[in-house]
Amino acid sequence: WVEAKQKNVSFMAEYTRTGRDWPATNAPVEALTLQAAYDTKLFGKDTRFSAVYGLGRQGNSGDEFKKLHQFILGSEIWVTRNFAVSAEYVYNKGFVPLIMISRASIADVETHTLILSGKVFF
Repeated sequence: WVEAKQKNVSFMAEYTRTGRDWPATNAPVEALTLQAAYDTKLFGKDTRFSAVYGLGRQGNSGDEFKKLHQFILGSEIWVTRNFAVSAEYVYNKGFVPLIMISRASIADVETHTLILSGKVFF
């Protein structure tokens, strides 16, 4: 895991791998995450824009559940000191569930998701 920040721009990279094969797939599991964020003001409010790419590998070559790609674009704006709203677009290539992975996975499915949320801080 590594993170770098220069003024209002930050970058992060993380790589993880199991020490042994995962029993559900008889293969090692590994994940790579890369992300970038830009902090600025929008309408005079603190705002963060971010982009994330993730790649998960949990199967052997030829397995339906071999890998999962994910890409996320997001923004968050602090409306007040204790309240923020955010929006994220999430793209997934591949469906790899944690349960019944060898029977329910679909390698070529694509999903597009829009998530709108609010957070209250006390």
